Parts: sequence; structure tokens; C-alpha cells
Amino acid sequence: MKNTKCIVVLGKSNTGKTTSLKLLISSLSKKYEDILHSSYSDIRVTNDVIEGFLINGYKVGIMTEGDMDLCVKYGLTFFKDYDLVIGASHLYGKTIEEYFNHYKNDELLFLIKPKSEIIYVKSDNDSFAKKLEELLMITLSSKGC
Repeated sequence: MKNTKCIVVLGKSNTGKTTSLKLLISSLSKKYEDILHSSYSDIRVTNDVIEGFLINGYKVGIMTEGDMDLCVKYGLTFFKDYDLVIGASHLYGKTIEEYFNHYKNDELLFLIKPKSEIIYVKSDNDSFAKKLEELLMITLSSKGC
């Protein structure tokens, strides 16, 4: 985990990737300095956001867009000087390719966001977001935070 520079939440459409990342952003915004507030609205009409936090001296960027490769590329380019980036992607295609274009294999950590058996389960997304935050803190601590 010491080399991890990017955590990618993978999943099919409508599995809760964006919702889980927004829950993570909400949790972090209550605890850490928000060093950025932006949206992808300059590229397309969307509810997706990018956020940056200063956590124990490390810059952490989070982007919720995982459907359009152009948006993923924009976010990864924007966060190029950040210590850790968390983003979303489909399991295959151009969006996942953007992560491989920006990072070496050993710098990437992939998490699968499975689809719930029920159409929408808020507790499932809450639980995933909490686990993601735990992983974020473990990753930062392995960097020496």
C-alpha cells in the first residue's frame, strides 16, 4: 500500500459507486480541510463532483465521475500533484484505461462495488463508504502519515 497513489472503485452502472464516494466526501468534509470545491458542469450536465482534502499534510482528491473517459482524464490530470486520488470506473472500457494511462500498476488499488440485491440500499452504500474511509486512512498511514 505504500506505493498506492490511486484507489479506484469499480462496478457496473447503478451499483452505488458515485453515491458511496459522495458519502465519503460528506464524511471527510466534517473532519478535514476542504481545499477544493468543483464540479464537472463545465464538461457536461452532471451531479458528479471533484473534491480535495488536506488530511494530515497529504492532499487527497476524490472524483465521483466514472462513466465518461474525458471526465476521468480531466480529474486525474487535475489531481496529478496530489498524494492520493480516489475515483470511480466501470469494470472495462475507456474509463478504466485512463487510470492505467496515469498510474503504474503498483500505484493502483481496485475495489469492486457490488450491486445490492435490492434496487437501492442506503445502508449498503453507507457501509461501503465507511470501509473506503478506513482504507484511505490505512493507505495514508502506510505513506508515513
